[in-house]
Amino acid sequence: MNRRLFINRIFGSKSIEDKIHSSARKNESMQYDHISFLAESGIAGVSDVTAIGVISLSPTKVDQLSSYITQLRNSHNFRNSVSYKSNNRRNEPFAIDLIGTFISHPGLSEVALKIHLVDNAGTLEGYNIGAKLEARKLATALLLSDLPGDTRVLMKAESYYGPSASYKAEMAEVISSPPDSTLDSFIATDVRNNEIIQVVDLLTGTVASDIRGGSKSPTKTAITQALKDALGVDSLSPEALNGNNKIQFL
Repeated sequence: MNRRLFINRIFGSKSIEDKIHSSARKNESMQYDHISFLAESGIAGVSDVTAIGVISLSPTKVDQLSSYITQLRNSHNFRNSVSYKSNNRRNEPFAIDLIGTFISHPGLSEVALKIHLVDNAGTLEGYNIGAKLEARKLATALLLSDLPGDTRVLMKAESYYGPSASYKAEMAEVISSPPDSTLDSFIATDVRNNEIIQVVDLLTGTVASDIRGGSKSPTKTAITQALKDALGVDSLSPEALNGNNKIQFL
């Protein structure tokens, strides 16, 4: 199956808003079976474990989840971006309701977060961008191998800063090898400008923090407990979540 690969790089600020809309229009002209959203938690060289989380949705489910998020935002009058690492008190009730919606809403029963954990042992003496690149590459490859071979995918990944030339080259290698790659397009976008990446970021951060031993922050502790309660578990470790259909470890 012939595929035309293109890689767009977008990272959020008002000054490039027109570029974002232009790219969106370009993507809308292509028929994707899935749109995948990727976020990460943990810094190679600082955290002992890095987690890469991915949610893959049909275009219809993207619209559906976005609608649920909008409804929650309106009910909470919450307009900020949501994430696990935020200590904003107003983040907590919205985040807890968002977790409950993702885990329990009947319309999202087949939607799962898939996580790949990377052990950073041996890289903790200093920041190691190579380890982070390898984690992203592996998570992407694992996601693609988990989808049907003829599925066309647009992937959006968080990026607080402009991806380096090295990152672009590494991801291009994963996406284009083999030539019959499942992934047609890869966009790096500011996590603060994408609702669904924020969901991935929230859930992945919560799981990763619990695996790393948890947080002393009351807000983060409450969010972690809300996810455990929603899943009916005492721990968010791979062992405790083995067989869970909402959070799966690759």
